[in-house]
Amino acid sequence: MGHAESAACVVGTVKAIIALKNTKIPPNINISSPIPELTSRGIKVVMKPTPYDEELIGINSIGFAGHFGHLLLKGNPKKSSSTLIEENLPQIILLSSRTESGIIDVMKRVKKTKITPEFASLVNGVFSQEVQNHMYRGYAIVTSDNAHVTSKCQRTDGGHRPIWWVFSGMGSQWNGMGSQLMHIPIFRDVINRCDSVLAPHGVDIKHILTSKDKDIFDNILHAFVGITAVQLGFVEILRALKLEPEGIVGHSVGELGCAYADNCLTLEQTILAAHARGRASLESTLIKGMMAAVGLSYEDITGQLPKSIDVACRNSDSSCTISGPAADVEKFVSELTSQKVFARSVNVANIAYHSRYIQPAAPILLKYLKEVIPENTARSSKWISSSIPKEDWASDLATYSSPEYHTNNLLSPVLFEDAIKSIPSNAVLIEIAPHGLLQAILKRAMPGQVTNVPLTHRSSPDGVKFLLEAIGQLYLLGCEPNVSALYPPVQFPVPRDTPSLQPLVTWDHSETYDLPNFMKRNSNKDATAVSEKCFPLKDIMAVLKMYREKEVPVSWHSFILIEVWKTFGDIEKKEFKTLPAVIDNVQIYTELNLSVEGPSQVWIQIFRGSGGFVVFQDFLGDKSNSSSDDKPETGGENRGIVLMTGRINIWERESKPSKVPSINDFQQTLNEHDSYGHFLDFLDSVGGTHAKAITDIHTCSKGKFSSNRFSIIKNIQIFY
Repeated sequence: MGHAESAACVVGTVKAIIALKNTKIPPNINISSPIPELTSRGIKVVMKPTPYDEELIGINSIGFAGHFGHLLLKGNPKKSSSTLIEENLPQIILLSSRTESGIIDVMKRVKKTKITPEFASLVNGVFSQEVQNHMYRGYAIVTSDNAHVTSKCQRTDGGHRPIWWVFSGMGSQWNGMGSQLMHIPIFRDVINRCDSVLAPHGVDIKHILTSKDKDIFDNILHAFVGITAVQLGFVEILRALKLEPEGIVGHSVGELGCAYADNCLTLEQTILAAHARGRASLESTLIKGMMAAVGLSYEDITGQLPKSIDVACRNSDSSCTISGPAADVEKFVSELTSQKVFARSVNVANIAYHSRYIQPAAPILLKYLKEVIPENTARSSKWISSSIPKEDWASDLATYSSPEYHTNNLLSPVLFEDAIKSIPSNAVLIEIAPHGLLQAILKRAMPGQVTNVPLTHRSSPDGVKFLLEAIGQLYLLGCEPNVSALYPPVQFPVPRDTPSLQPLVTWDHSETYDLPNFMKRNSNKDATAVSEKCFPLKDIMAVLKMYREKEVPVSWHSFILIEVWKTFGDIEKKEFKTLPAVIDNVQIYTELNLSVEGPSQVWIQIFRGSGGFVVFQDFLGDKSNSSSDDKPETGGENRGIVLMTGRINIWERESKPSKVPSINDFQQTLNEHDSYGHFLDFLDSVGGTHAKAITDIHTCSKGKFSSNRFSIIKNIQIFY
């Protein structure tokens, strides 16, 4: 493809990668006879595919305009992926794009791509975090055989949305609730830790979570430890995903989950506290009780309640839970049902929690909790209490996560309706429980801007997929889940057959913008705010050739900067050599095209006042019948390409130099022993305020130091 100037090293890198991948060096095309000077010095010009089975390749690049590059590449020995997506743990992939059409296109490409764990890790590493201006997000869930892909995408509105965790309580348990979740390594590790804690107490938590026995939760202890163990597993998953909450609230026994999430209790203390709650319930002498969920608010139901029944939970302005003797509650539920009021019993193993009838369990529970929680820990402001009224939040009981606090949780009514009023109106609520028990309550109680995301649902045939879809939904809502944490770590570098990420980058071509017309000139030159100079390309090439022949090559960048300086001198009506100037904010956009066919010219435009300048190359096309070879073309079509921009201004000395040294002074400076120190002193005497930016200098033994070069040294500050 010829010499690519400043991009030559990149081109060489591409060729080297091809050689390493295919174990063959691609040939240089259109070469029939190499230059003899190369072959005679042992340099082989590759003219046909040449085997190459080494692991290292060096790339050297020397550009005409002074661009140099060197790179050493080592081949990737891994040819293909040996890892597969696990059958029971589908792979989730996060994606984003600037436009709706872009995200749809990306989703289609993913469905046609062979997904490997390595490819998924690369993709998630890019898109799991926010990409600026990517307003559309999507996710795909891929099965182990790549045969089934579940996907969803939507527009993601900007702005921070706080994450809140909500821990459900009794009633969320169901048989087999942990069977599929055990396929997730993080969850499985948590359950293994819980098992090692509970096993000495004769409790098999793995059996409790995976058993299909529909009566397993008739033992209330199984319900407490089962719900808590699942919540502990979800907390660790969310932490690994980096979805930390700004607030947490729990319902009933769910406040044990709050204590763990708030770092008030360790995992071992939390699961043992749940065990203590169940043990105290079984060992206490209690009446046969019942609890029921009712579709009425606390205010609406209090006037209808029999005296023997208490309101156990104030859930929302349209929901509450009642608790009392089994016969009385059952009769009252029948009456409500006949009045077409929603009422349904809750499986609490015939125990009337959060009522006057649970009082006998308090001393036993407090005793066991003091054994589990030897020290009280202050609750953070993130944890909103649902067991203590807001007016008492400053009390000692509310300040600490303590045995007394969690005992009070068992005895007192659940003030959930009041607690959720602290949740921001734009929050993302993640319900943490074996089943999304509170979804109906939260949807009715919270403002429309709040989004509720349950992590599980008992009716879902695939609990793992449901969880992955919930994580994907959180991503669509603007969260940034670290989904790679759900899977075994990928070893880098990835195999060579891993699909490229390039097809996942989309461009927005829906709008067309006019390019700036740098050639537009003001007919009244005296009134314009722009001063300009134009050079035919052939003149620039002649100057550069002259310097090469003198063995002092000059890059086009240096030539242009000097001409910018000269033009600036014209504006200031001074000889440029007598006008100290500072050039900064220089940006080079592309190389000067020296091989263009047909007439071309380079323009320098300096904006008076700001000192900003633009350098661009104009291609005039075929104008063989015109005089464009002799005179610069003005006006014309907008066919210019910007080469360079920057700013030039007069350099203001902080103080006048004590003297202006002669060329003999400078030559003497370089000949002295401490040339570096004397050179800096020399620059300071001229006024070089940035002289200390020079870290090292070397003198050469050949050549003559002319006065022309001295004039450049005197103004060396323009090149900093």
